[in-house]
Amino acid sequence: FVDSCNDVSMKYDHMCVVAANGMLRCWGNNDHGQTGAEAGVQGETTELSTLGQVIDVAVGKFHTCAIRSTDGAVFCWGSNAGKTLGSEVLSTHVPQRALTVNKRFNKIWAADGQTCARDDDNHLYCWGYDQLPWLTGFSNVAKISLRLRGGCAIANNTEVYCWGENDFGQLGDDSTVASDTPVYTELDDVADISCHEKHCCACLLDGVTECWGSNWYGKSGDFSNILLEDTNIHTRPFTVRDVHCKSVHATRDGACVAQEDGSIKCWGRGEFGAVGDNSEVTPTEPYTVAL
Repeated sequence: FVDSCNDVSMKYDHMCVVAANGMLRCWGNNDHGQTGAEAGVQGETTELSTLGQVIDVAVGKFHTCAIRSTDGAVFCWGSNAGKTLGSEVLSTHVPQRALTVNKRFNKIWAADGQTCARDDDNHLYCWGYDQLPWLTGFSNVAKISLRLRGGCAIANNTEVYCWGENDFGQLGDDSTVASDTPVYTELDDVADISCHEKHCCACLLDGVTECWGSNWYGKSGDFSNILLEDTNIHTRPFTVRDVHCKSVHATRDGACVAQEDGSIKCWGRGEFGAVGDNSEVTPTEPYTVAL
């Protein structure tokens, strides 16, 4: 039982929390040992006492990673398909050291099949998709957002760099060519960023919102032709109208922003009332959610 917690991470159907005492507890789907219990043991809350206190945790689809407080070391467990655990070990429920570099780490992110961690020098290491940990070359990493087979980072003094698959223009580099190495989107002065599988959105320091990638259902904020997924893409950042962005979250079929005045605006596919307008109609402009 967790009385209070300092951090929580959840994705798909398992989750982990860092309790107020720094101990890590996980539960949910455990087909691959991702909760820290033996694979197949379901429904139990597992305390990963062998790690001791942790400062951060990140949950992927079938794996989990955490940073140990005592030395800033990164440990991962669960499925190691595609080297998601950062080593050559077999899949296991036992936490394994993911990075052997002599660095302290302070922040970690995970997604389906990949993980990235930031060290105390603000350098970013990533692994997964059959790659062992590699140094990205970033400095001053403020935030990253991982997506299926890729991601973007705010680094090098508020600039945006992206990597991975690019069939819908997700890299924002005016191409549809994939890149394993990060490419500069020519966006800077960026305060926040969020990516989903096929698109990304960013808040600039002046409140402007830029999105790129697939525009199916207007998810990139362009409402001119919203239903042609394969051809309706933005390979460069596109400015979303009538939005003053403070923070942003990209969803599967759209995005929402918190504005400076505290209001929320959403756009994209309206199915299941996802844009907050009590209908299933896809809007033709950002919709202000009634809170």
